[in-house]
Amino acid sequence: MQARPPVIGIPRSPYKAATMMLDPKMHPAQAFAAIAGACLAQLGSNSAGALEGEDPEYIHQMRVALRRLRSALRLFRPHLPVDFATRIGPELGWLTARLGTVRDWDVLLVETLPRLFRAGSNAPVRAGSSEHRLAQAVRLQAAPQRRAAAAALRSRRYRALLQDLAGTIALMQVRPAGKAARGTARATRLLAYAASRLERADLKLRAAPADLHELNPAERHELRIAAKRLRYAVEFFVALFPPKHARRYAQVLADLQTALGTLNDEASALTLLETLPVPAATLASARRRLAACEAATLQEAQAAWTRLTDTPRFWRGKRR
Repeated sequence: MQARPPVIGIPRSPYKAATMMLDPKMHPAQAFAAIAGACLAQLGSNSAGALEGEDPEYIHQMRVALRRLRSALRLFRPHLPVDFATRIGPELGWLTARLGTVRDWDVLLVETLPRLFRAGSNAPVRAGSSEHRLAQAVRLQAAPQRRAAAAALRSRRYRALLQDLAGTIALMQVRPAGKAARGTARATRLLAYAASRLERADLKLRAAPADLHELNPAERHELRIAAKRLRYAVEFFVALFPPKHARRYAQVLADLQTALGTLNDEASALTLLETLPVPAATLASARRRLAACEAATLQEAQAAWTRLTDTPRFWRGKRR
């Protein structure tokens, strides 16, 4: 899969992650190149929209591309060039941080506040209402973060990152890395490698207790990260396995990650709201509503968690 170059002009809609169709005959390094090429395409294709458009989904899709790429680096590190991950990792972390702050404010504005104050209603926001005042305060706080993100996307550092990624991916598409970061005595059959990585990520996730109510917010955050990394691994490797059980597992895992992500957004919302210059009564109302939303979302996460623990691990069965 060739890396799609960054587009000129704003695309009509945000560019989402491509479905991965890896060939089981690939060397793991070549599989990484295919995945990283898709991530680079998603990253570059949304940059114009993130810079010039008003739709926050462009920045969201850039962050998805960065998260997927960082997950791929972890999954395939033994088969990458020695200095690649150590060189590129900090640069991906830098860009993720620049875009992440903007995304936190965007989620608060377009998702969390409407959920708190309108409960699914499509009624327009009244001027002077609690939601209107909070939304205005959020926009003011988000503006400098958006300018900082735009500066990062226009920087030489960002262009150098894209060039480094594209060059390394091009080399790895035609031949595996010469010397792996941790030695070459590793399994090179992609199916076996995929199964071992999925098993490892699944075990980390299933270390959590059966009752998610036992977890504090920090522990739920760690569970969310584990679920996210496993989900990306599943999405990368799913086409290597028979589809029926793989799709079922992927859907249940996606439900869990969505619920855990909403819990994280609600926790972040309170932290962000407490930095705003709004009346104490408005903040108290938001705090009460967040608590109610958290209780409902935690129930959704618990249901998905229970379903996942009962779902067979598809990579343990018959392979293609």
